[in-house]
Amino acid sequence: MEFVAGKKYKIVNRDSKRVLADSGGKLIVYDGPDQPDQYWFVLDFGAQGYRLMNAVHLGAVIADSGGNPIAYQGPDQPDQYWNIYLDGDGYILRCRPSGDALADVNGLRVSPASGGVQSNQHWLFV
Repeated sequence: MEFVAGKKYKIVNRDSKRVLADSGGKLIVYDGPDQPDQYWFVLDFGAQGYRLMNAVHLGAVIADSGGNPIAYQGPDQPDQYWNIYLDGDGYILRCRPSGDALADVNGLRVSPASGGVQSNQHWLFV
């Protein structure tokens, strides 16, 4: 269950079993066959937080673009850093500046969720 920074993982929603993927620069949740763009490196930047970088599209990281999670490839920005903490049997990924959490909303896409922890905000690193 515990993740190790610098290692490559699939990030799987605990409830829906869908995985985060970078589909041509768009961050999606995916439930089809295994694809290379479903793998992410978890990079530890200490007090700044973690960055989640796609293993195929190197440099593309998960960012919170005004409340819309995206796969972003560009200059370093604060919204590319995440707090990752264990909550029961899954991890919550919260954007450092906004405090919003990644969630698999109805299995359609990834969107931030403010406020209390919801079950669709739990992720596994596999």
